[in-house]
Amino acid sequence: MLLLLAPFAAVYGLDARYKEFSNDAQANEIAGNGYFDFWHVFWANEIDYERFYKTIPLQRALVTIANKFARPRVEAEISQRPFERTVVNTEPKKLLNVVLVSIESFSAEFMAAFGNKQNITPATDKLATEGLLFTQFYATGTRTVRGLEALTLSVPPTPGHSIVKRPNNDNLLTIGEVFKESGYEPIYLYGGYRYFDNMNAFFSGNGYTVIDRTALKPDEIHFANIWGVADEDLFSLALRELDKRHAAGVKFFAHVMTTSNHRPFTYPAGRIDIASKSGWDGGVKYT
Repeated sequence: MLLLLAPFAAVYGLDARYKEFSNDAQANEIAGNGYFDFWHVFWANEIDYERFYKTIPLQRALVTIANKFARPRVEAEISQRPFERTVVNTEPKKLLNVVLVSIESFSAEFMAAFGNKQNITPATDKLATEGLLFTQFYATGTRTVRGLEALTLSVPPTPGHSIVKRPNNDNLLTIGEVFKESGYEPIYLYGGYRYFDNMNAFFSGNGYTVIDRTALKPDEIHFANIWGVADEDLFSLALRELDKRHAAGVKFFAHVMTTSNHRPFTYPAGRIDIASKSGWDGGVKYT
């Protein structure tokens, strides 16, 4: 047992800065232990931002961002309140219920609205013509937790792990908190298990009510794979939970995270004209 624990003790019991004895980066790297450094990077997934990323002076960064806002501002004002601005509503506030649906592994390239000719997103394209379509939105990464991080916190991606998976990620200023201040209940609904990718700790730690596939009875699940229940079952769950709150007079902000559009792209038979487990196009069209 002691022999098995020795590698873990070596990795977790030693300060990763043990080799930082010099201002010469090359000397520090030569002094390092390759095996230890490999496992430390693998487990910690942390990076020295100042060392590996090109930066500009903080004051210059603050001025640059502040000047992107519509109202011109002097540098002294920027130093005191760099990002503060006042948005004046032209209409009375409407306390409507809000549902945010984030679709797994989906992008504009699948939509006819952006030039795709396969007709695999008819419902989404209908929304694009009948609602508001934003054409200058860009992904902050290729992992689901990057999207959740951006949608929830309105921040660019951080080096290493997403904030969703980092320690001490509770009590942050999230979109859920903004709604909560207006009397809403923030809810996170997920088709998989809540513990995946640290979602439960992150969302519950930031004031969300977390609801996952375990809220469904066995006979309410028509299909499931390793990632979660079929999206249709997730939406049935969402409708049930949200209807219940609406009937009780509870205002809600609900973030619904789908799972079906993910390898191996499996879903209930007979729903669309593309066979289950035949590829990404099928996953997109089913979702």
